[in-house]
Amino acid sequence: MKIAVYGDSLTEGWPGAGFMPLLERDLPRHSLLNRGRAGDTTVDLLIDLLGRSAPRLILLPPVAPDGDLGEPFATRLAELAQIVERAAGSRPQARFVDLRPAFAADGGPFTIDGVHLNEAGAVVVAEALAAAIGREDGGAAT
Repeated sequence: MKIAVYGDSLTEGWPGAGFMPLLERDLPRHSLLNRGRAGDTTVDLLIDLLGRSAPRLILLPPVAPDGDLGEPFATRLAELAQIVERAAGSRPQARFVDLRPAFAADGGPFTIDGVHLNEAGAVVVAEALAAAIGREDGGAAT
């Protein structure tokens, strides 16, 4: 299956560690395209992706991998997560994958600067995406 992964600098993999090489390793039978662009926002991505036709979408909310950033950031991230979840719920081909529990369960630290992933953060994202893609692909992740 061809899979395009859209996102911001975290998807692009710079600065910090990228999850795309790990995802490529975990999903060798799929063709993965990294469409990460530093500076893209959640709203930019939703407008871009939901305006196109795609056979399947996996939508992730923005997260604070290393924990609560305090107010007003925590409230804004929760609002954006609701927007992303509603967007996924409004499209039959879209699935919402919430990374927040995975980051909360593993402890961290997951970033090099509070935002951009380190190796541990890249592993969390790659594993969550590989599992979601496996579910969408009938349970076959590799």
